[in-house]
Amino acid sequence: MLIQGDKAMQETKQAEIPSQQVPLKHWLIILGTIIGAFMAILDIQITSSSIKEIAGALSIPVDQSSNISTAYLIAELICISLTAWLVRAFSLKRTLIYSIVIFMIASLACSCAWNLSSMIIFRALQGFAGAPLIPLALSVVMRFLPKEKQMTGIAIFGLTATLAPTLGPTIGGWITDNLSWKYLFYINIFPSVVALIMIGVHLDKQPVNTKVFTQINIFAVILIAIGLGTLEYVLENGSTYNWFDSNHIIVLSIIAFISLSLFFVVDTNSQHPLIKLQLFTSKKFTLGCINYFLLGIMLYGSVFITPLYLVLIHQYSSMEIGLVFFWQGFPQLICMPLIPLISKYVDSRILVIAGYLILAASFLLIDMDPDYSGQQMKFTMLVRGIGLPFTIVPLSSVVLFDIEAKNMDDAASITSIMRNLGGALGVAIITTLIIHGRNAGTKTLSAYLPLTKIGAIEWLRNTEQLLIQQGADSHTASLQAHALLMEQMRMNATIIAFNDIYFLLGILLLGCSLSILAFFDWSKLFKYYRY
Repeated sequence: MLIQGDKAMQETKQAEIPSQQVPLKHWLIILGTIIGAFMAILDIQITSSSIKEIAGALSIPVDQSSNISTAYLIAELICISLTAWLVRAFSLKRTLIYSIVIFMIASLACSCAWNLSSMIIFRALQGFAGAPLIPLALSVVMRFLPKEKQMTGIAIFGLTATLAPTLGPTIGGWITDNLSWKYLFYINIFPSVVALIMIGVHLDKQPVNTKVFTQINIFAVILIAIGLGTLEYVLENGSTYNWFDSNHIIVLSIIAFISLSLFFVVDTNSQHPLIKLQLFTSKKFTLGCINYFLLGIMLYGSVFITPLYLVLIHQYSSMEIGLVFFWQGFPQLICMPLIPLISKYVDSRILVIAGYLILAASFLLIDMDPDYSGQQMKFTMLVRGIGLPFTIVPLSSVVLFDIEAKNMDDAASITSIMRNLGGALGVAIITTLIIHGRNAGTKTLSAYLPLTKIGAIEWLRNTEQLLIQQGADSHTASLQAHALLMEQMRMNATIIAFNDIYFLLGILLLGCSLSILAFFDWSKLFKYYRY
């Protein structure tokens, strides 16, 4: 009781600290956790552009190499759900330090992996250790800064949350091309050591709460681990197995549904819940989680679809893709520091709506054809880079502003889970739509081909002549010309599918902007009611 009273007193005193008197050690703690979160988020995507090199070095079949990323994501999602409990049991300082130390060890182990099984185990350990760093970075911002200064901390965290997924494939590709795939994991060491020093030196030591260990519901832990793990696997691999045409995807989907349903019943009726699902009784928090879920679809979906388009249609290298994404990253560096200043004069909810509309425009303005490449993408990427800070930073403030300090870890964990699940669902849907759109579009174009028969015959004749001039005989030239025509139709169908997906993402964001209207107190229609 004495310890709890001291904590409450410390939190009360902390909340009374004026913005100009925020201790330097608090900023260093915040910076340390944000560095840790950046590395954890970066490692989600950093192997994606180097998977062929890793597969070759470890003699892994390419069709099984996706398990390297899936293992990280599943372990990360499971541990995020346990983060609030870990803090209650081990204390904030121990949870952060243990996470960073194990993350470093797992990173070094990944660089020493000798086959697929060892890499999956080490990547899972890496994801499990890095997971708490993501929600706790946001929780620490809300915990150690007074309310008038929180927007600045959220802006710093928001920059890492949006830049890390964007930079991951690019950094990974450059490191692999110029050094070795092993350096994908070596680069985690120095930032982790810096974060460890910042947190270890400046964050006050707190006792282990042994009582929490006796209160934990093991059945709830097993249920959420199975539920989230199988759900993440289904979302990551569903398109590969053609979704519900596969028996094992059906079985895993049923397991996920039953496990998560049982967890909801068990945890909500527990005196000591693993995750405080009672937070969903708040309309504002529930709407915020829905927005985080939809934002995850957009954020991770756009990071997935843009490189995929540039590779499939224009054969871009990792470095060329990185130069395109520079136009999305650069405006974020400029806009993020401005958000705390603007928020002093403009309601945060208005900023979120503006951000959603800007993001929607960045997708709806896209109209691709075979000549549409990275050069033409720069403007829409620039617009998107401006929109992201206006969305992510004020949204976090709106959703978490009224959360009590004792519930902050749970709230941050839940929002992280929603964002990750949204990202996984977004990538799964996009992959399915591209495959389906390409196949359906190719059939449609083939059906319309007789309507332009004269043009098709002309194109085939000219292509055959060109191939004959290059040394092919007439029969081979005819076969190759027809194959090239089919390939051209398939490429055009793929581009149409990409256009449709960008359009759907734009419509989704327009819907998100409308959902923010529910955050307003319409009984005071002509007055801004600030949270």
